[in-house]
Amino acid sequence: MPSLPNNPNLDHFRRQAKSLLREAKSGDERALELVARPQSHAADPGLPTLAQAQFAVARGYGFSSWPQLKHYLDTAEVLRRDPTAAPAAPDTDPADAFCRLACLVYSEKDGPDRWAAARALLAEHPDLVTHSIAAAAAAADPDAIRRHLAPTRERRPPKPDRTDGRR
Repeated sequence: MPSLPNNPNLDHFRRQAKSLLREAKSGDERALELVARPQSHAADPGLPTLAQAQFAVARGYGFSSWPQLKHYLDTAEVLRRDPTAAPAAPDTDPADAFCRLACLVYSEKDGPDRWAAARALLAEHPDLVTHSIAAAAAAADPDAIRRHLAPTRERRPPKPDRTDGRR
């Protein structure tokens, strides 16, 4: 089973499925074997369909179906963070700005000036590690990371002590 490419996107897999379908329709035995699927309900069982090719591509990467692959790619895109990309808009979130400055981008931009700016931002906003697990990791704050990973009940800040005797 091949591994997913770096920065996978749905268009790449669509092209792969269409290519597999073309190969199967041209009679390529390997392609026909890949798209052959016993539970197919195609109108003409002799002709491979795009859905069969998509299913074969998804299964080839370890997904149970094309919708599962698509869901994974959609989720990965939402969570994707490219440290070398310039922000689309100015950083309004101190945690995002901190991560952008504190994390390596493996270019000539890495260096003491950026890291000093990250330290200054963290000193100015020490609570940013409580709002972002990425910032907590970049700040190497294991206690903050532990709080982010704790069950929801444990994430709540402690209640203030009551002085009136009620619970």
